[in-house]
Amino acid sequence: MDYYDILLAKQLGGGGGGGSINIADELAKGNPTGDITITETSVVSNAFRYKTGITSVDAPNVTTMDGWAFMGCTGLLSANFPELTVINGNTFEDCTSLENAIFQKATILYGNSFKNATGNLAFPSLTSIQLNGFSTFKGKEIDFGNTFSKFEGFSLTNLQSSFPLDTIVLRRSESVVAVYATSGVNSAQFSSGGSGGKIYIPKVLYDHLNDGTSLDYMSSTNWANVMGSNPNNSFECIEGSYYETHYADGTPIS
Repeated sequence: MDYYDILLAKQLGGGGGGGSINIADELAKGNPTGDITITETSVVSNAFRYKTGITSVDAPNVTTMDGWAFMGCTGLLSANFPELTVINGNTFEDCTSLENAIFQKATILYGNSFKNATGNLAFPSLTSIQLNGFSTFKGKEIDFGNTFSKFEGFSLTNLQSSFPLDTIVLRRSESVVAVYATSGVNSAQFSSGGSGGKIYIPKVLYDHLNDGTSLDYMSSTNWANVMGSNPNNSFECIEGSYYETHYADGTPIS
């Protein structure tokens, strides 16, 4: 069933009551499955919560989305939100099938946005994370872009070595991306595999690992917590790697 056609008919054929119809809300009422498209600019809170039959969402015009919008969408494989600027609390919590997604314009990520979620995720414009944004994240790769400067609000809390996260990409080169024990990682660690996990950083930082200068990347508080006890975890240089030309979700960097 094409739910958008039904909505279009309502809008053109007259619902009698006037006013706009929220497409996201109406789609959710219809218990949509498969691939859906949202043409409006906003998505209401809880709109698609626990709609497990949705496999992909294309939202080319959505700039705002309230919390819990796609929480529990366990069948969701892909999400396209190129204009979304803020990712609110619990938006993609428990999206346990998400594969690859890039949020080009998202600058802020709030509480539990990707709790228990999976996927290779990229945030080219992200500046901050608040309140458990990636608590118990179960994806493999996160790319934080080149504007991100600080983990805070238990950003990476309760990452565990048994989870599959093995790649973090930090593109900011102007200064160290800081991690704070009481408000940044809180017992986070990653990659228990034999090959270890990798944190990719710009060459200007990579060249000063452990040399005692102000650019010494390990001087940033509690990076050792993120590395955990796996001796195979390591910092890697972005230059010369796949991530020099691609984001973690596979999107080429233009």
